[in-house]
Amino acid sequence: MKKVVLRPSSTRGSSSSSDDGRDQSQSRAHSSNNVRWTACQKNHAASTGGHSLDGCTRFIPGSGPNATYTCASCGCHRNFHKKEEC
Repeated sequence: MKKVVLRPSSTRGSSSSSDDGRDQSQSRAHSSNNVRWTACQKNHAASTGGHSLDGCTRFIPGSGPNATYTCASCGCHRNFHKKEEC
């Protein structure tokens, strides 16, 4: 049987670090705004065994708090769009 050990969170100093020893500010550097979402890759004919794309060429975020990750152009989630690092 496996044992689970819960450790209390420590608040040492002013800088916080993650479990792997890296500073959290360094781990956030990978989620910068230098990302561009391009062509939609969603296969609309997957249920029939085919391959059909909708032709959306760029992710355009929807308006409103609940539509942030929904493309206003094609209605797909942002994860269906190709991610390009700038």
